[in-house]
Amino acid sequence: MPSGFDRTDFPDTFSVMGKIPFFPKNMSVQSQVITALCFVVIWSMIYGHFSQMDGRFFHSSLSGTKGLVLYEIGHYRAAAETYRSLLREIYAEEETSDPAWDALMRGDLETAESLSRDALEKDPSNIHPLLNLGEIALERGALDGALRHFDQLLRRESDQFDALLLSAVARAKGGAYPEAIDLLNRALRTPNTEDRITSFLWALKTTGELTELPRWERPLGLIAHLYRYLRIYDSSNERKAISYAKWAIDVGDRPDDAYLTLGVIAFKNRKNEEALASFLKAIETNPYNAEAHRRAAQVYSDRGDLANEYRMTREAYLKAPKDEFYADALSSFLTEKIGDYHQALLLAEHFLRGQPDNVTLLDRAGYLSGMIGNREQALEYFRRGQQLEPDNPRFYEAIGFTLNELGRTEEATEAYQTALSIDPRRPKAYIGLATLYQKEQRYPEAIVAYETAFQLGYDRSKMLTNLCTLYHRMSNFAEAVSCLNAVLSEDPRNALAEHLLSYAMANLPAGRSTE
Repeated sequence: MPSGFDRTDFPDTFSVMGKIPFFPKNMSVQSQVITALCFVVIWSMIYGHFSQMDGRFFHSSLSGTKGLVLYEIGHYRAAAETYRSLLREIYAEEETSDPAWDALMRGDLETAESLSRDALEKDPSNIHPLLNLGEIALERGALDGALRHFDQLLRRESDQFDALLLSAVARAKGGAYPEAIDLLNRALRTPNTEDRITSFLWALKTTGELTELPRWERPLGLIAHLYRYLRIYDSSNERKAISYAKWAIDVGDRPDDAYLTLGVIAFKNRKNEEALASFLKAIETNPYNAEAHRRAAQVYSDRGDLANEYRMTREAYLKAPKDEFYADALSSFLTEKIGDYHQALLLAEHFLRGQPDNVTLLDRAGYLSGMIGNREQALEYFRRGQQLEPDNPRFYEAIGFTLNELGRTEEATEAYQTALSIDPRRPKAYIGLATLYQKEQRYPEAIVAYETAFQLGYDRSKMLTNLCTLYHRMSNFAEAVSCLNAVLSEDPRNALAEHLLSYAMANLPAGRSTE
């Protein structure tokens, strides 16, 4: 149920009926029943429709109600403008911890711009000032300036949803419809959505502006994609997306992407065969549509058809070899589905040659090198990542694990301790220390490290037996019994736990409970 929208908003239907002015008291019983039933059906349809809509459409104010009505009758541009006015009213009275955002919401573009530039100068890695500056440029109609800010952000985070969506809006406003479709496809291929309500309102407004154009001027394929995005928050938009996609196919407006839209909607509705037919039609129409290949691979994955899943995942990468997104999909398939770490490593190294400072790729290359037994190479990749991000505890943990594998325990201990000095709540770092302490027979320290890791949320099933063994070694038999019982409750066939439990119970003091 959307926020701000509760079942208590719907009083008993028949009690309401008697209060309706145009429901005459002298109406026959049969007529009253028929009218009441019609009312119930209509009310149920309205309730069913509203209940599947996102809470962003509902606001308990006059402006909010006006926005909802405009949206419901299909005036998306006017609805977006009304909702935007509502936000200005709200932020005129409320403040957050981000004064630049507050100023932008109030419509004070000069203040928002000044504060955003100051914030960006203090922290160039902060993406929010860039989004602010891009939106300010959009408000002023400076499309090239907006795109420069969004492009700068996307060079840092290639799949940042707001930047992709707002870039698509800017391209659409400039008449660059094919580029706008490409940007929307990039955004919609991820599991994310926008972080900013303003990004949504820009998309809603743009959809309205494009659908208000004369029929022969409308970019049908782009409108289909915008409705596909809007269906995330209101599933009734999928009918419009389908209608525009079919229209785009009929007139030849990016028909492969129109088939893609049809396939995605069918897949979301669990109509896998229909979805696959649309994806294959998209590929037939344009063999270089990488996203259609990837989506087809998803259907084959659901079928358990490993051969075709691999074929389509590989083709998606081959059709867009410079796009890391499809390389990631292929790498995941190679490692998780068929265990081909060598091929996955070759992919990571291929991209690293063009992006030597990409820490995500360095992390992946280090992991894959370790998986094929090349620990020295893994250590090199992790150290390169650590040099680029010296405050990232993830690299110190990876370095500690690799050094431990190489038998360099003192250096491994130092790496884990460095990770914890950056973030004391890293359960993996405590697990790493626990295994090192256990290997060095520093049992009390190992026990403390294991217990701390589990308290911080580490999956107990992976290492709990180790802790039980340490309790037994330290003659803490009551703790050992409790610990071993916990292991056996999760894994009744654990032979080591069964074996140790009998010895631990035999050493309990007389009359001591084994629970």
